[in-house]
Amino acid sequence: MGIPPDFSTLCQKCGACCTGIQEGSVLMFPLDVIASAAYLNLEPKDFVKEYCKEVEYEYELRNELLRSTGYKEYIPIFALNMSQRDDCPFYNTNLKKCAIYSARPFQCRQFPFLDCVLTETEMLNDISLTCAGFKHWIQVHKYALNKDLFEIVEDERKMEREYYHLIKKAKNRLDCVYFTNLS
Repeated sequence: MGIPPDFSTLCQKCGACCTGIQEGSVLMFPLDVIASAAYLNLEPKDFVKEYCKEVEYEYELRNELLRSTGYKEYIPIFALNMSQRDDCPFYNTNLKKCAIYSARPFQCRQFPFLDCVLTETEMLNDISLTCAGFKHWIQVHKYALNKDLFEIVEDERKMEREYYHLIKKAKNRLDCVYFTNLS
């Protein structure tokens, strides 16, 4: 399902999600790197060198039904290298626009409808304070949120699970996952 269709009309386009107002890393899954690099006419290796850093990601292990197994593991992944103010390198604060909007990463396309936001009360409350559109959406849908949660985050969980298996197959080598065709 991803982002609920009625949220697009509530988004204020304020840029809070792209600037230091929000905490956290923007993870760059392999398809994100490929799309963003292509949009900028760069090779994936050059895009990573210019715009990314390696981070350790706490992955929650999931079964075939995408339910938590109760175990977590840290795995390497690339994330956008934010500015010193924690602004996204592609966000133009004057124009309030993303320079790679049509090729923006999965997490940017889904924000704030991410597993970590919807399942952690503190994060949910923090985002509600800085995102007026999300605050309104939560107020309208608070009773349905638990029922619809799995559908909202299903794509994210699938992608994370696929990435987990890829990085394990590559023995935690990012170059093998991002710059080599694994079969």
